[in-house]
Amino acid sequence: MYRKILAGLLLCCPVLHCARLLAAAPDSKQEDPARFNYFVNDWNVLGLKDYQRGARVTPDNAIMLAGKGVVVRVRYGQALKPLTHDDTKTLMDGWLPVMEIGASDGPVQYQFHYWAAPMPNVKEWNKAYDWPTEGENFLVWVRYKATNTADKPATAKVDIRIDPKAKYPDAPEAPAEPKVDASQHGSYAIDKELAPGAGIEGAARFAFIPVKDAAMLDKEDPKVWLDRTAEYWRGVEKPLAGIHVPCLKATNALRFAHVTQLIASDHGQVHGGEGFYDVFYMRDGAYQIMEYGEFGLWETARKSLESYFSHQRPDGRFESQQNQWDANGQTPWAFLQYYKMTGDRPWLERAFPAMKKSVEWTMKARRQAPADGPFAGLLPPGPGDGECLWDGKHHIVGYDVWNLRGMICTAEAARILGKTDEAESLDKEVRLYREAIDAAVRRTGLAYFPPSWEKEGTSWGNLETIWPSPIFDAKDPRVAATIQRVRKETNGGFVEGIMQWLGQKDVIHPYAGVYSVMADLVADKDEQVVEDFYWYLLQAPLCLGRDDPARDRRVQLCLPSPPHAGPRAGRRTPFAQGRARLVAGRGPGDPHREAAHLVRQDGPHAPRHGQRGADEVRPADAPTTGQNRAAPAREPGIGIESGCGGGCNA
Repeated sequence: MYRKILAGLLLCCPVLHCARLLAAAPDSKQEDPARFNYFVNDWNVLGLKDYQRGARVTPDNAIMLAGKGVVVRVRYGQALKPLTHDDTKTLMDGWLPVMEIGASDGPVQYQFHYWAAPMPNVKEWNKAYDWPTEGENFLVWVRYKATNTADKPATAKVDIRIDPKAKYPDAPEAPAEPKVDASQHGSYAIDKELAPGAGIEGAARFAFIPVKDAAMLDKEDPKVWLDRTAEYWRGVEKPLAGIHVPCLKATNALRFAHVTQLIASDHGQVHGGEGFYDVFYMRDGAYQIMEYGEFGLWETARKSLESYFSHQRPDGRFESQQNQWDANGQTPWAFLQYYKMTGDRPWLERAFPAMKKSVEWTMKARRQAPADGPFAGLLPPGPGDGECLWDGKHHIVGYDVWNLRGMICTAEAARILGKTDEAESLDKEVRLYREAIDAAVRRTGLAYFPPSWEKEGTSWGNLETIWPSPIFDAKDPRVAATIQRVRKETNGGFVEGIMQWLGQKDVIHPYAGVYSVMADLVADKDEQVVEDFYWYLLQAPLCLGRDDPARDRRVQLCLPSPPHAGPRAGRRTPFAQGRARLVAGRGPGDPHREAAHLVRQDGPHAPRHGQRGADEVRPADAPTTGQNRAAPAREPGIGIESGCGGGCNA
């Protein structure tokens, strides 16, 4: 199996194919297997950091602006045919939020670039890239270039305008669309005969929210704004910790994960997506903030955590989605994780009272059930999102898992702050809570942790027992049995390396599947982890736009939505696997401190003595966890050294 997966990687993202694909201009449709796009409805987004809205890019390469049904359609060629899904999107430099699309019509080759930039009339454009300093509007650019490759004249045609007939499904939890006057948007067209080898280029400009004087936008130079956009995002990425793996596609996907996160953020509040799930999810947010900290975005992480304080109810419980109890445990974990990454003791002192109130709610809530009943010591029933149990009548196992973790984290915070008596009291409560969970498992008669104590639902929070921090031993047979059930048994097990989700028919779900991947990483199941690495890499779209549910291979995703920021954070596919092993607080002298390997170094696929393996993953300036630091600690900037040859190290 290992060798088959390696062959799959070479098909989807070989070192040489990666280098060639990402360096080449997208000037035509290609049958190159490296251009394989797993998803047929890969949505994406154009936007700016911390703006409230973004422009969604549809699978067939239309652009959705503000307002119901306001869609930009790009057409080209003699028949002015629209771009379609077959005209594959890629990203500039492999990760910048500048989409590149190549198409052809006879001898005329077309290139299109999409990107977002501040409105040209802002006073300080450089600041407007980083924050909506002068309003929420921004400019969507569509640059085009047509080249005649024939030895005789040929005509180039391009038409870019609002399509009044465009219809796309509504996305879940999308922001309300404002009423706009779409007639204020301009239109752009060329119809020109080109001499042999000649070309023509230009650009269409659309304010996301239409403006009255659209003609003033036409004076702006597309090259200037493209350069500014690329320079801004490179500047954001440059100081961050880097994790480099031998395949450029994987490294670039991590970079784009950072970009997606920052675009989805709204005024410092982390959101699940841009234009879909465009709300604050405390559970997704906890992982997103973890990524901010892991890669050195300290101020961004701290600003994002402020939203948590305002979501604590008077009874002490943290909540963003009504009656979903997991947020109450994820918040103390997020608070402690931030402290461990920064060593900011005054901040922890400020956060501790809120953590304590959260745990006090858990202590009261889990005592509501009769002491001699089947749910003694467990949280009350509530609606389960990922578990697909919305009736509110089920006791969700993941809610107990997360509230136990929050209690453990609060006890640890008390010890750090010298609150010994409170820590000891919380330790006792942790033991009682763990005993109640153990008893509940025995009552089910199952060898694994089910999605709900009623033994119904699809697996979700029950997979998070040893990651992101262990609340049970990694060798606990119930943990292994839970993962085994999801991988091999539930509805036929994993499909094409990805967990199935039972909320819809024939849906695979990379989002939830990473819980299993990370559990196996913690449990040192190296061969399984490297197989997962390659499956996720295979299924990463060329435009890095999605890692949400999909219906089987090469068929529709189950939601009409652009990149989901949540899973691109703590659940961020292959990169999380390498990073978690690499910089999880390893001390000096640890043989794995400077590099992690995707396969066992005593196994048959290990490099020979003195050689570096092509599976080697190395950090550059990566923060690590630790306690009571005066300043954030960082790994040395050691870059990457790989045995896979030229062209693969980013």
